Amino acid sequence: MANIHRLNDDGFDRRLRLGFSNPNQNQILDPNLKIPFVSQVPPEEQDPRKESFWQMLKINLCPSFKINSITFSILVINSFVFVLECYQTTGFGQSLLEINQKSLIDMGAVVPIDIREKGQYYRVLFAMFMHASFVHLLFNQISLFIILSAIEYSYGLLNTTIIYLLSGIGANMLAANFGIDYDIYVGCSGAVTGLLACVLSYFILNWNKLEVLGPMREYILCIFIMFMLLAFLFPGPSSISTYSNIGGFLAGLFSGLAIPEPAQQGSYEKYAKISGWVLLSTFFVLILLSLYIHQ
Repeated sequence: MANIHRLNDDGFDRRLRLGFSNPNQNQILDPNLKIPFVSQVPPEEQDPRKESFWQMLKINLCPSFKINSITFSILVINSFVFVLECYQTTGFGQSLLEINQKSLIDMGAVVPIDIREKGQYYRVLFAMFMHASFVHLLFNQISLFIILSAIEYSYGLLNTTIIYLLSGIGANMLAANFGIDYDIYVGCSGAVTGLLACVLSYFILNWNKLEVLGPMREYILCIFIMFMLLAFLFPGPSSISTYSNIGGFLAGLFSGLAIPEPAQQGSYEKYAKISGWVLLSTFFVLILLSLYIHQ
């Protein structure tokens, strides 16, 4: 039977063989460098040969998930709001617990014409926590469970909360600007896209510090870029989903540059943060001006 080894079993002790051009070169990965989806498993994690099935799932899918976290709070809020939707709806559709469209509109779904012409801006926030059916809720909850916990591990509770809200609001505001007048949109897909864009921001902001990863730095970045391209190629059945994904991506990318502190301070990191603030401010100012002009 093959033996199962951990990273530390061969005595490297957080040393990674990342210099592919020189296989004998050991480089030390800073233990304080929290890379989303890459360095989430604590070094003191128990021997994998003694892991249970559920421990294996947690370590591979959401190793940094905690009860006292913004991830858990948002999961609870989404579930609670969906229970309210089921209670308030006047009827269900064909899908499992599919909420009536009138009920979605009454509870705060994004309807572009209502935001543009009636100034119902509360919809861009409320719609983030609403879902159209149980299946819709389930898929978004799984995405949040994995992605949001990874971002929270890297950026902390406060920064993650701000980035998540800005991504969702930016997604819904862009959808309100350019979506079809009477389309209805609910859910946190735009915010999730923003969280994925935030991973790209992490690599941009900490590019110099991540040099220790060697070629792995470029490989990981390419994987996430390909993942984002797939998200845009298959956005969803509604045209508003495309605008929401674009808005969430831009808001997440810019806020991921502007809000968190880089792993090291230097002229490159300083200019990256300034660029993030300029782009983030410009993005929201242009959207607000566009909504104002539409009124």
